[in-house]
Amino acid sequence: MIIQCENCQAKFRLDDSKIPEQGRKVRCSKCSHVFFVQREPEPSPPPSQKPHQADWEISRWEPSPSPEAQPSGSEPEPVFEPTVRIDLAAQEPPPVEEEEQPPPAPTPRAKPQRSIMRPLLLAAGGVAALAIVVVVLARLGILPLQLEEPKESPTAQLVIDQAQLQGKWEKNAQVPRIFIINGTVTNQSKKPRSFVKVRGLLLDKAGKTLKEVWAFCGNSIPLEDLRTKAPSEIQNIMRNREGEKGANKLLPPGARIPFTLVFFEIPEGVETFGAEVVEAQIPTG
Repeated sequence: MIIQCENCQAKFRLDDSKIPEQGRKVRCSKCSHVFFVQREPEPSPPPSQKPHQADWEISRWEPSPSPEAQPSGSEPEPVFEPTVRIDLAAQEPPPVEEEEQPPPAPTPRAKPQRSIMRPLLLAAGGVAALAIVVVVLARLGILPLQLEEPKESPTAQLVIDQAQLQGKWEKNAQVPRIFIINGTVTNQSKKPRSFVKVRGLLLDKAGKTLKEVWAFCGNSIPLEDLRTKAPSEIQNIMRNREGEKGANKLLPPGARIPFTLVFFEIPEGVETFGAEVVEAQIPTG
């Protein structure tokens, strides 16, 4: 399937199988213009009589779908990049046998163009003219399209099993009492993660957050340290970005990593607790 950028007129070859029935947005690798494309309809057998040029243009080139019919912006826009670039000005095509051209129209029609995607075909009519255009484009070379997969959010597929969260009260030598949340994060994506950060929440009956703390995964705190160390020392352990022995530097797909969240100065009215992943990185290289 051959498409043309509405902005810079660059032409691209795109695999029909990568375009869904409802169409999709693509970005021009030459000028970064974003436009909507649809899969070309299946060719139908030619009629017994040669259709009028105006009829052929209308049936072959339908107007682009309205903005309401286009896919919502919830999906990331696929990006395509050229894998081959050819300087057309420096390339001379080999001589070809002259082919019979359809006679030009005596007077250009004053009908305004509905789309800037078809300037190459406006003067041509019928199947023969389309074949000539295809030959010319093949000899000049076409910039290929390369669709890029949407980027995955770093925190996507990092899951905390809320049913397995454990919360308990403990005494501490420095403060009257502390509340501890223990849990694990599972990497359910197909890519590794690093420096996973979680947030713990204390909630009232209405689900309103009364207090929150954060910690990096991979830092285990012995019970004796929880009972004897000062709050500042415990917080320093929770905020060790790389985790104990570098456990939080790389989390492979399917792996699990524990975390510990410690609350000091517990407010009144706490009824329940929870935890969520708030930050992570996708390693590169």
